Amino acid sequence: MNEVFAIKTKGHEIQCILNRCSTDKVLILVHGFGSNRDEVGDMFKKLAAILATKGISSLRFDLAGCGKSSADVLERHFENMVEDTKYVYSYLRENSFQRIGILGFSLGARIALATMKDIPFKIFISWSGAIQDGTGLFQNYLNECSEQLLKTDKAAIAFPWRDDLILPRKFFDDLSNDNSLRSLSKVVIPSLFIFGKNDQLITQDLIATILKNAHMPIKKVIINDGDHTFSILDQNEIAESVLAETTSFSTRYL
Repeated sequence: MNEVFAIKTKGHEIQCILNRCSTDKVLILVHGFGSNRDEVGDMFKKLAAILATKGISSLRFDLAGCGKSSADVLERHFENMVEDTKYVYSYLRENSFQRIGILGFSLGARIALATMKDIPFKIFISWSGAIQDGTGLFQNYLNECSEQLLKTDKAAIAFPWRDDLILPRKFFDDLSNDNSLRSLSKVVIPSLFIFGKNDQLITQDLIATILKNAHMPIKKVIINDGDHTFSILDQNEIAESVLAETTSFSTRYL
């Protein structure tokens, strides 16, 4: 059963969809940069439906300044995104969920790791996780908009597939102070890492660095012909393999 609702924070409302089952197991789904709670190609929406067949609930939500979030776009920064995820966890605990896992897509994996510093999740799943210390993959964006940020403390980032994305300076400041790889090295729960072999953002060298810092019981899956979004818009069967791996891991460990 899908429940659509909002969680109130100190400054805005988090728009959520909880696919509720009768067990106390739930997976929090944290979307990626510039995306929304259903994710590209509705991958989170599809995953939620599959997990439900296994008795696992899921909660997906719009991060601050994204999707249907009531937060202003200038609140679209890493610290707020982490805080939103903590609010979601607290809501689930208050509603009798005991076994709570977390999945992050791209930047969402980094948000999940930052959240895990304070929260004892049962499992961690990373899809194309942009797990780096400092600005990392976002350094190119910072270089492109540095002059804008000096003038107005915000910048418009152009993308070919969507409208310009407004980012505040604090988005980059937060990332520069975050140490995701260090956080990853301290994680001790069962963890699943799924990458696309043809991902142009999360390169093979970066994958090797990420896995080198992962000391917990892990499973690594490399999807042949998969890109950063697992080719969901071109080859649905590739994305389906990601959903199947995720469901199998969640069913076994959550």
